[in-house]
Amino acid sequence: MNPPSSEPNPHLEFDLSVPAPPQEQPPLPEPESPPLRKRNYLVGIALFCVVLLLVVLRAQRREDAQEVAMAKRVSDISDALKQTKTILARKPDARTLRPLVQNQKRLSSVEGSQRTLQEWKTLATSPNAYPSDFRRYALSLSILSSPLHREILPTLSRVSTYKASPMSEKPTEKALLKEYQSYIHPIPVRDEQALWEAIYGKKALDTRLLPEYLSRIEALRLGWFAAIAKHDLYRRAGKTLEAEAEYRHARASGEVMLWVEQLETYLILAGLVGWGFLIVSSLNTKKRGLPALMLLMQKVKGEALTFGYHPRIFVFVTYLILPFTLLLISPIVSALFKGSSALTMARGNTIFYLVESTLTLVACAWLLRHRSLAEGSSAPMTLREVFVTLGWNAPTGAWWLGVRSYILLLLPLLLVTALSRSLFRHFETPSHPIILSMALMNTPFDWFLLLLQTSVLAPIVEETLFRGVLYPALRNRMGVIGGIAMTSTIFAILHPTLPAGFLPLFLLGAVMAYLYEMKKSLVPGIVLHALNNGLILILQLSALAN
Repeated sequence: MNPPSSEPNPHLEFDLSVPAPPQEQPPLPEPESPPLRKRNYLVGIALFCVVLLLVVLRAQRREDAQEVAMAKRVSDISDALKQTKTILARKPDARTLRPLVQNQKRLSSVEGSQRTLQEWKTLATSPNAYPSDFRRYALSLSILSSPLHREILPTLSRVSTYKASPMSEKPTEKALLKEYQSYIHPIPVRDEQALWEAIYGKKALDTRLLPEYLSRIEALRLGWFAAIAKHDLYRRAGKTLEAEAEYRHARASGEVMLWVEQLETYLILAGLVGWGFLIVSSLNTKKRGLPALMLLMQKVKGEALTFGYHPRIFVFVTYLILPFTLLLISPIVSALFKGSSALTMARGNTIFYLVESTLTLVACAWLLRHRSLAEGSSAPMTLREVFVTLGWNAPTGAWWLGVRSYILLLLPLLLVTALSRSLFRHFETPSHPIILSMALMNTPFDWFLLLLQTSVLAPIVEETLFRGVLYPALRNRMGVIGGIAMTSTIFAILHPTLPAGFLPLFLLGAVMAYLYEMKKSLVPGIVLHALNNGLILILQLSALAN
């Protein structure tokens, strides 16, 4: 037997390298712990309670009863004015009316004129009617029926017998009571009665008193109806050219509103064409695939959030509560504006809303950044980066997507609005309080303030807080469908036009949340929101002009 050799065997190989450590696998997500799950439920319950509390507080505020009644009254006047001006605008030009009474039968036969007269009569015969309601009903009889209508003078005679209701006599200060009386009777009762007798009575008109009668019409603050009263006065005096000029002046306001309604009609037709194109495109599955709406069903909850769930809910609840904390300074503001006119108060409220909304938006962004840093759910950011992360970015086609979406949404929105009014016809639905400001603010600067409030700042603030802050948090817990439904529900019930306004507001909120889900941008929703509010504002202002 040969002894073992000490020389190394060349056929044997040894791996002397250090083995690499095994790669660490990413840890699997741990199931949500019971304390955290309990915390999520508590946050959801707190959000629900805050929303419910805000609705109850809004319904039980003392001043809301009078404010809602006033807004409802102005809304009824606005609707009747829209119909009156539209009927007048659809008539032939005033040059064909020599005198106007020759074509009264044609005017009274226009569809809707009798219904409009009935609306004015309802306002004039209500228990809370004012002398201005008597004047409007009588002048609407003149223009929609006949200047010789037998109800005109009896209706106008009610002005002299009008007595303020007990609610109207509550102000104890002499200055306020005097101002109220001057609003009810801007000129002495005898002078006003003599004016109406001269225009609509059977006695011949003394043309020497024509300038005096014109000054009385101006003093009565009849608004748009002043042109109707002047037309009837000139017609009675035999001044045909002056009568036609006043008629054209009254008709011009209706033509503006008719143009806006025609624009709305064209948008609806464009929407019908767009819906047809979408249906045809969705059927072509080889090129288009499934419609984008069906992709929502494939989304799953639990996606990562740049800001945490709890900071987002905390900021949104703060946004809801913050305006009510400002009620603490309302006595100071009331003392500063004590004795101011209603127009000054309306302008002040609008400017205050602009400032308060801007500060609230910035404060919520700062608070979101601060809370997220405290919980470690986001890296340090500037306020600009916070807004960009929330959706203040404009990807390609975002602006045009908002315009197209509004055109497509307009017809379904009108249909849902009509359905909602039919379903809730037995329930009292208050008008939006901003209609009071629309009725008072009638200068170009006032219109600019209202446009800035309703069509610029309100869409930016509401889209940022509802779709940028709240919706991603709810989507993270409920999925896309649940997040859209819950966000739209909260968006709808926080508006003051319930219950009839719930369904259209829900639809509007759902579409804007869907646009955010598609583009991860707030721009399409802001554009859609601004167009919707802007069209409503223009329609209301054209009706309440003058």
